[in-house]
Amino acid sequence: MCKISNDFVAIEYNDNYQKLIAKYCMQLFNSEPEFYKALLNGKTIINSDEISTVNVLDDSELTKKANKTIINIAIMKMNGVSDKLYPFNDCSNRVIYNDIIEFMRTEVESFQGIELAYDYYKMTKDFKYLGKYLYGDGINREDIVEMCVYKIENAYDDLLREKIQNDILVLKSEDFIINDFKGIMSILSRINDSIDKKSKKIVEKVSNKDIYEKMKLSEIPKISYKQCDWLVRGALTYIDPTGKLLDEYLDCLREDRIYEEDANDNCLSSYYFRHGDDYGIKLYRCNNLVDVITLVHEFAHLHYSKSKRRGNELFTEYPSIYYEKQAAEYLKKVGYSDSDIEYTTLFRDNANTLELLYIVPSMYSANKNMDKDKKDYDLSLIKKILDSTKMETIENIDKEEQEYYKQQALTTIKMNLLMPITNADRLLIYMVGTFFAEYAMDNLKHEDVLSILDSITTKNYNLHDVLKMHGIVPETMGLDDKPKQKVKNTNEQTSNDKE
Repeated sequence: MCKISNDFVAIEYNDNYQKLIAKYCMQLFNSEPEFYKALLNGKTIINSDEISTVNVLDDSELTKKANKTIINIAIMKMNGVSDKLYPFNDCSNRVIYNDIIEFMRTEVESFQGIELAYDYYKMTKDFKYLGKYLYGDGINREDIVEMCVYKIENAYDDLLREKIQNDILVLKSEDFIINDFKGIMSILSRINDSIDKKSKKIVEKVSNKDIYEKMKLSEIPKISYKQCDWLVRGALTYIDPTGKLLDEYLDCLREDRIYEEDANDNCLSSYYFRHGDDYGIKLYRCNNLVDVITLVHEFAHLHYSKSKRRGNELFTEYPSIYYEKQAAEYLKKVGYSDSDIEYTTLFRDNANTLELLYIVPSMYSANKNMDKDKKDYDLSLIKKILDSTKMETIENIDKEEQEYYKQQALTTIKMNLLMPITNADRLLIYMVGTFFAEYAMDNLKHEDVLSILDSITTKNYNLHDVLKMHGIVPETMGLDDKPKQKVKNTNEQTSNDKE
């Protein structure tokens, strides 16, 4: 038996054809020595019979690629690996971006990170994660986090381009966003200004130690089940003095349409649902005043869903957010303090703040790059958020640790900004709803608002029309002419709502 060798492996052969195979393989090994040293995992002798299916007579690129796969699989089998996925497929930035997003959204047990491991090797020539997958205990969550962070820190522009391309496809699929883009962005700007003013108002109260402690600890008045039910009944009567809403609520109680469960500090959102003739509310109780606001919000969805006709989905959350603000006003009238209500309803501004940080630059960027090639995308609208981010100094730690924590915080923001706006419609309807609910509370008579809500939940009005219903001049919101558009119907039968 003869052999051909280099400094880390020898290939044995018996005849001239096997010699050709051995030479072919050795040439491949020598072209990527670090990769094959790692893949061989200490194996120093290969018999040509183990790689006999290699085709050395065809010099095409397709055959070369197939031969490399055959050789790699053979080496894996030599090392006892025959039941694992092949980990050496070249992946596009689109695939790697999708992997990172999938990992951010799913449990680690359902995500192996194989594609990330090979991409990491190609970027670093470090085989450690591939080695753990093939010959070790497997890739764990910490490994995947490290690979994601490395990719984000070293190829962020490539990932941003994939995100923007995804966002463009989403916006193009949502006619109501494209048609009313200027008006929607104007609303988002106004919501942002409103939140800023509220934040400054709260900060001004920090000098009062008791209020500061209450804000810091998020102490919201505790209530019992009976207290919650009594307050909900009162709020619904306050919203509709005719008693029709209350009767509807009592019917739901009699028919067991409100399914309750303690939240137990879990991040579970209550929701309204409708499946055919079956409908109801799933309520995750916090056992405090938030339960009243939440139940009234979801009950509004139930109430307005009874019509078989559906309005423009852009206004889906307006009635419910208006109802929750009316409920908050009622709670003040029955004796709860302004600060009690401030902290009870703070979740709405908190949710909108997080979404504004994320969705505004994403929508602007997608709109600006709508008709460009991916390679020509303008990334500045998203990246300027990173440039303007200022990390707070942490007391009692040295400079090196300061930099470490600041870098961690910046990486977290980078990861969040990569999230695609796959649910842009869902994010927008809360902020559009907040805008109109706040405007209605401050500027319109309650009976007029109820009339508007009845109209927009049964007919397809566009943003231009709804602004005029509220006495808002559409031109002040960036809408010059009344758009000729076909608005999208909301046919969904389930509404999974934030509280």
